[in-house]
Amino acid sequence: MDNYFDIQEFIIDPDMECVPIHVVQKIDRYHKPILNRIRAQLECPVIISKHSGYRSVEWEEARGRDGSSQHTFRHKGAVDVTCRQMRFPELLNLLKLSEYRRVCLYPDEMFIHCDFDGHEKVYYECENGIWKYKGNR
Repeated sequence: MDNYFDIQEFIIDPDMECVPIHVVQKIDRYHKPILNRIRAQLECPVIISKHSGYRSVEWEEARGRDGSSQHTFRHKGAVDVTCRQMRFPELLNLLKLSEYRRVCLYPDEMFIHCDFDGHEKVYYECENGIWKYKGNR
């Protein structure tokens, strides 16, 4: 399978010189296989939205967050993705069918958050900054 993604696309902090090896391994093991497969199916670029994959705890805390985000990769990590507007509904559908357990659509910002938290596959939509449960997938 083709690899459409470079590890730097997953790193939100452009000044970060070193990424922990466990983060790189998790991106390679859990995220790239899903996203490469979906990218090949869509036949259009899938973009890591604002490079929002890995965020260090320090990066999160500097922005007033508590540092417990799935994006810190304490577990399998999280990624936010987008694509061309005309293919966006298809991307959402493929992500909902993927191995990701949680998928959350941010309709106003036109990106989709994906992670492996929880035991069931669930779908959310973000409304005014709040995740609203929309059902199991």
